[in-house]
Amino acid sequence: MNDLLKRAKEIRDEVRIGRNTASRVGGLLVDIVGQVGGAGTFVPLGSILLNEFDDLTEPGYYTYSLQDGTGEINGILVISSHGYSVTSQKRYELDGVYQRTFTDEGWEGWGDEFIFKLRTYIDNDTVYWDGNNQVIKAKGGVLETISIRISINPANVGQCTISAIGDIINVVESEDKSNYYITAAKTGTVTIKVIPKDGYQVQKLNVDQVSQGSVSEYTFENLASDHTMYVWMEEMLVQTDTDFLIRSDKPSVYYSGLGECIAAIKEDYPDKLTKDIMISCVKKAMEIRGSQWNSTYGIWTSTLTDWNKDSLYTLTINGNDLYTINCRWLGGLLFENVDNLFIKGVSMLNYCNFSGASSPEELAAIMVRSNDATDKVKNVALHNCKFNGYYTDSSGKQWHTWYCLRLKNVSNALIDSCNFDRASSVVVYMNGIDSAEINRSYLKGDYYINAGGLGHANVLSISGNNAYLKLADNTIDGTGMIEYACSIGGVSEFDLVRNTIKNCAGQPFSISGDMQRFNIKSNLFHSNITGGLYAYVRRMFGCSGIKELNVDNNTVYFNGEYSSSQEFLSGNFEKLANYNNIFINKLFKFRK
Repeated sequence: MNDLLKRAKEIRDEVRIGRNTASRVGGLLVDIVGQVGGAGTFVPLGSILLNEFDDLTEPGYYTYSLQDGTGEINGILVISSHGYSVTSQKRYELDGVYQRTFTDEGWEGWGDEFIFKLRTYIDNDTVYWDGNNQVIKAKGGVLETISIRISINPANVGQCTISAIGDIINVVESEDKSNYYITAAKTGTVTIKVIPKDGYQVQKLNVDQVSQGSVSEYTFENLASDHTMYVWMEEMLVQTDTDFLIRSDKPSVYYSGLGECIAAIKEDYPDKLTKDIMISCVKKAMEIRGSQWNSTYGIWTSTLTDWNKDSLYTLTINGNDLYTINCRWLGGLLFENVDNLFIKGVSMLNYCNFSGASSPEELAAIMVRSNDATDKVKNVALHNCKFNGYYTDSSGKQWHTWYCLRLKNVSNALIDSCNFDRASSVVVYMNGIDSAEINRSYLKGDYYINAGGLGHANVLSISGNNAYLKLADNTIDGTGMIEYACSIGGVSEFDLVRNTIKNCAGQPFSISGDMQRFNIKSNLFHSNITGGLYAYVRRMFGCSGIKELNVDNNTVYFNGEYSSSQEFLSGNFEKLANYNNIFINKLFKFRK
């Protein structure tokens, strides 16, 4: 080996014109490979022609030339499995994006992007690369690697950079700064950090196509396979201190916080409204708890109590898709004993983070309640609102949210076209309802909290007394819900129409109490029952008594962990209409 190193140094230091450096480098490579030896080593084949590729059967990496006898290396041929097949060969030419440059010293090394792609394709159990991206040895190399590709949303390129620490071998940034390619040691730990430019923050980060929320850091532990990461950025909003809210009855007066505006309305209309009033946001604004304008409302960002009961008129809060309320780790909006409330176009962040026994009361992003079950709040509606309760502190620790939308003793409720993304451990809580509809919304909860006090997480937790419930055109994503994704009781009539119900680890629906009519129509069920808390619960619906059950035009994939014994519905019913449904089981067994 010392002789080989001496020859390599001579070639490196050669300055005489006319020396065939490429030929000498090729000969040296052959001798090095001969010393390393063994099956599957990196073998330079020299003058092999393209039409001779089919004769290669041993797995490994082969250099080749296009013309016999030239001695030039024009590409790499990869044989990835024993015995030739169309899918076992992959060829890399020395042109296009993978072209190497030829200097007086010979061919330069492969570009970093090419190495990343090559390593992604190659089984690294077979090949060992050194720190300079050179193949040292095949079959039994001492270092195994994985690849992580981080992509920046095209609209956000230039708004952040990426750094990585841990068991890193190489970090490569693409020329347009839209992608980062990270090579790391297999079984190692790598932490990826998104570093925003001034004025920007992380909007969302996906890992392997799964949203992690608005986190700026993610750690991969015990790396076993390749991963992807995708980053969205957004402009950082700061407290807009003045003049972003107006009232329809006083359009020339501006307010700098919702609590201040509501207090002024109550002062002008002490008992109830005498006309419809709309509060509107007129410019892009974020209201943050703790400013001088909302510090008087305690644990809530703003409050309104004992007002507008039995009124004929409505208070509308219209964020116009401009208004964000950052609850800053406590509750959002509290409406107590207030009728006729309509909220639309508002985004809410960082609300009701769960803190166990230290929580002063049951918090929520929006709380609407009556303390008297015989005198319920009437007419509450939300449209086009966005909720994201995912929160991490400055050290990166996640604090779970408790409730997102909490309606207590509310008679009539409507939720339409809202987005609840990792909204809380209980996304929508309603009790004491007479009538409720949730339409055209995306509903996804936070992780199930097993330790710390909150025992029963649900996407929907709804109860009433002979109530009517309609869920139509929604996506109910039960990720993390290991008990029941939707817990429903006291409902006399239930329409479940054109929804997608997916990713429920446990049972999607648990329905208690007798129902007069239950319509399950034109829904899609997939990726459910994938490992819930209760192994004996292997059904989509667990019901009590149903007088009239109509099941039609549904598509149900039994593709969860317990596919061999899953049921669609368990319960007692007097009348059944069941037609035009598709039930698919990956093990070709199902019970209905």
